[in-house]
Amino acid sequence: MSELLTQEEYCEDQRCPVCKSEDLYYGHTDFDERGCWLGVQCEDCGASWVEEYERTGYDHLEKPEADEEKEGEKTIGAYQRSFRLDGT
Repeated sequence: MSELLTQEEYCEDQRCPVCKSEDLYYGHTDFDERGCWLGVQCEDCGASWVEEYERTGYDHLEKPEADEEKEGEKTIGAYQRSFRLDGT
């Protein structure tokens, strides 16, 4: 069996960490105040893992003018991406 992709290689190329395939299925996503998690499965070898996005702050803030009517707050999060193989 070949060596697994490193975290950096995965984040750059978005390939299966096991077989290096680009044929990936993205499934269920969970969010909370810390970040989000996205289930991924390789269509070629069947490996599955979770992409993790960590809240690192905010970006592209647009502050409304004082006289504009407030329809609701917009929050755009900044996330850092990583992954873990299921069961590890």
